Amino acid sequence: MKKSYLSIDLDFWKEYRDSRSSTSFFNKVFALNVPMLFVIEHEELLNDINSSKADVLYNIDYHSDICSDNEIEVDDNPTDGTWVNYISWRNKGKYCWICPSLNECYTNQNGTCCWISDSDPFKYKKESGWKSIEVTQKLKTIDWRTITNVGVCLSPCFLDPFTVKGVIKKFGINQNEIKELIKKQPHDDPKFRTRGILSKTA
Repeated sequence: MKKSYLSIDLDFWKEYRDSRSSTSFFNKVFALNVPMLFVIEHEELLNDINSSKADVLYNIDYHSDICSDNEIEVDDNPTDGTWVNYISWRNKGKYCWICPSLNECYTNQNGTCCWISDSDPFKYKKESGWKSIEVTQKLKTIDWRTITNVGVCLSPCFLDPFTVKGVIKKFGINQNEIKELIKKQPHDDPKFRTRGILSKTA
């Protein structure tokens, strides 16, 4: 049976008006009862995803987090916009970016991380190194029966804590700590961002 890793960036809900959608979605996620890792920055999930040796990576995210391999220098470290290029099993697997709005995030490029239109990994599969790649806004694309691991990231630079307040509470994390982290997290230079594990279940 296929194995899938479910990666969730809380900025997916940043344009929502309340927290009902994120809370409802995470009720389903917690019901999976699979290992779950909650980190501050998205690239911190990379080792967990690589070790999962899954067949499919679902990434629920406002941003695509993938670019053309040609846009990455040899000595570059994974960032929140390129970490999907560093998945060790990508040549055998499928990457599915699930965004809140195809028009806003992909067509209008507000959520894409590729800067060269001729190297768009969703149009030109060879640019990504993945066997298969897809972008959709349909959460029903997820095959819940195949999920073996879940990774969640806070993404303080892009988060609206109001839209995920129920989720953060479910993880047992103090709202004031989150707000402080959002204030201090630098947008411009990822090197100076605070990182760390917020929660982990076996």
